[in-house]
Amino acid sequence: MESGYTELQTHKMGRYLKFILPIVILGIGVLIAWQLLVHRPKAQPEAVVTLLPMVRTAQVQAQTIRIPVYSQGTVTPRTTSKLSAEVTGRIIGVAPQYANGGFFQPNEILLNINTSDYELAITKAEALVAGAKQKLAQSEAEYKQKLEEYKGVDPNSISDYALRKPQYEEAKAGLKAARADLDLAKVQLERCKIRAPFAGRIVEKLADLGQYVTPGTVLASVYAVDIAEVRLPVSPSQMEFIELPPGGRELSKPIKVMLKGLSSGTQQTWESRIVRSEAVIDERNRSQYLVAQVKDPYRMLAANRGKPPLTIGMFVEAEIEGRLLHDVYVLPRLAVHDNDKVWLLDSDMRLNIRTVGLAHRDEDKAYVNQGLNPGDTVIVSPLDAVVQGMQLRVEPVAAMTGKPSP
Repeated sequence: MESGYTELQTHKMGRYLKFILPIVILGIGVLIAWQLLVHRPKAQPEAVVTLLPMVRTAQVQAQTIRIPVYSQGTVTPRTTSKLSAEVTGRIIGVAPQYANGGFFQPNEILLNINTSDYELAITKAEALVAGAKQKLAQSEAEYKQKLEEYKGVDPNSISDYALRKPQYEEAKAGLKAARADLDLAKVQLERCKIRAPFAGRIVEKLADLGQYVTPGTVLASVYAVDIAEVRLPVSPSQMEFIELPPGGRELSKPIKVMLKGLSSGTQQTWESRIVRSEAVIDERNRSQYLVAQVKDPYRMLAANRGKPPLTIGMFVEAEIEGRLLHDVYVLPRLAVHDNDKVWLLDSDMRLNIRTVGLAHRDEDKAYVNQGLNPGDTVIVSPLDAVVQGMQLRVEPVAAMTGKPSP
């Protein structure tokens, strides 16, 4: 009886714990959460920091400079020529330098034409000279004899034929003609030696050993190596920066040009001079052509040996010395916006947009001649958004100054 009662009590206690225990745990959790909420640390407000855009700036100064003008062209010889035969005959000798690309010196013999006929012509002409001399001596003696015979006689009563004067004059003329024929025969003999009057290079040989040639036969195409030229097209807008005399007159002072090109696989430079402008403007692009000259392009003179040669046919870029400009401000090209706007930084570190005038602009630089003052601080870095008067931070750079050009 007692054991049954105990089991009943135990069963009731288990049911009670199942009901009350979750409520107790939940209450403890709520109590802990409330304590954490009450005693949590209070958040401290932080100051809001606004990051201003950062820019790079440069102080500008007025300069006196020469604005370069850029062009390009191909190197050509100043003098080109065709070597032609002046006599008839067979080529019996050629010099080692008579080859495509061969160099030769002034009056150096390149070809020899058979001289047999011309040597015989000289022998014949010498014989004719000797005969003419004998005839002249005889006519002179007869003329002098007649003068003695008619001495004291009125000259107006004596004819020239009686004095044998016409025969004497004819003999003198005959000797001159014979000597002229001898001189011509010697000239013809000398023309058997083919040479050029300048130092040059052979582009193409057109005749060779054993060939029979006649006067006018072209033997070789050659050019002189004393001076090379480059034709440089210049647009009308560029011409205003080059000091050329009016009316296409001859330059009183050559204009400096720096040529750049590849020689033996490396970039090289050569100094040259503009010596003239061509007479006609190109109708296709309205460009004026200026001609630059380079002396001793193949560096054959002792003073230039070891320097890179400027080969005929080479493509070169040219930087032409421009005229002198005063009070110009040189800026990076990217510092000019919308063609005529510059961003300035004022004393309050605020952006100021100013309209300027440009004298010129090339791939890297802009040349401002209006709208800036010495010491102005120009913003030379980009900005994502631009608002007049916006506050900025500054990353200083070196002042944009330069030595005046000569």
